[in-house]
Amino acid sequence: KKISIGSLGGTVSMTKEASEAGVKPRLTADDLVASVGHSLDGLDIHAENILQVPSTYITFQNMLQCFDWAKQQVKDGAEGIVLTQGTDTLEETAYFLDLIWDLDVPLVLMGAMRSPQQAGAEGPGNLLASILTAASANSRGRGVLVVMNNWIHEARWVQKNHTSDVDAFQSQVGPSGIVFENTCQYFKAPSKRYVFAKPKHDIPPVFLWESSFSDSLTVLDVIA
Repeated sequence: KKISIGSLGGTVSMTKEASEAGVKPRLTADDLVASVGHSLDGLDIHAENILQVPSTYITFQNMLQCFDWAKQQVKDGAEGIVLTQGTDTLEETAYFLDLIWDLDVPLVLMGAMRSPQQAGAEGPGNLLASILTAASANSRGRGVLVVMNNWIHEARWVQKNHTSDVDAFQSQVGPSGIVFENTCQYFKAPSKRYVFAKPKHDIPPVFLWESSFSDSLTVLDVIA
């Protein structure tokens, strides 16, 4: 079974040189797969770099690029797709892609709260759980999924609720499943989904203007 993994950067791929003050996305998709440290026998893993940026730099056009890449991977025989990215915008990317992902093939998003050089870095475990989820026949027809800390979330419900906890991602209606002892298990049947056509034109930028008129009132004017 072929599983395609596309790397977009983010904390899961960030390392730090001795002379640097902060981490930067450096690890490639192949590096991330190599870090799993677990047998992937029976799976044909295709790893590819799509972007190498912090997740706050991901644009609508980048998301459409990921959509096109994933579609092409399925045409080339992939039976599951995994995208790795930063967690700050992971829920937004997942929701956007879920609105337009019109295939039964699982599309799984994951990231990490700790960079690879930190103690207890959970990136390799999250990637392994995501690969197992993407390879599971029970994941078909569920749209876009987010796998973090072994929990499987539906894209429409998942939210990042903490800035540093490895269990930062929660779903308003609870997770859909769990990866336990290398097995993907679901608690719920697939939800009914509403899928839209991929946008045919460029999505215009949106300017958010915050204007305080008083100490107790803040108005957000959204200007397209």
